Amino acid sequence: MNPRNLFRALATSLLIAIAVSPAAPGQQATGRRRPPPAVPFACSTQAWDVPFEILATRYDKPGNRVIWTLRAKKDGPVAAYEAFVADPDGVEVDTIKVKLTPASVKIKAGKELQAILPLGTTAGEPAKITIRQCP
Repeated sequence: MNPRNLFRALATSLLIAIAVSPAAPGQQATGRRRPPPAVPFACSTQAWDVPFEILATRYDKPGNRVIWTLRAKKDGPVAAYEAFVADPDGVEVDTIKVKLTPASVKIKAGKELQAILPLGTTAGEPAKITIRQCP
């Protein structure tokens, strides 16, 4: 068998094996696990670059909120954060407090928490959200 035919046979076998392999535990065999919905607008989270690592971001459409999973990079105090919400023209339409859970005054390195931004009823869908530390 020449190398080209061998490669085709291996690739075909691999595709068949993937197609008929059983689903992972906790997954239904009839469907694939769906990723969390993408955030439908721009989010600038540079305020979290030093204190946190962003592990995940998702948009909870029914709850109309954005949820970030953060991991603390170092021990220290936890600041308060707010979101500057702008329309497509960059005009501020709202400033919303970001809720950190579990709420804590200090955090240990490696600890995970969620930052939840409830969008409420801003004037239309936001075009850009910028996270900033509260003054």
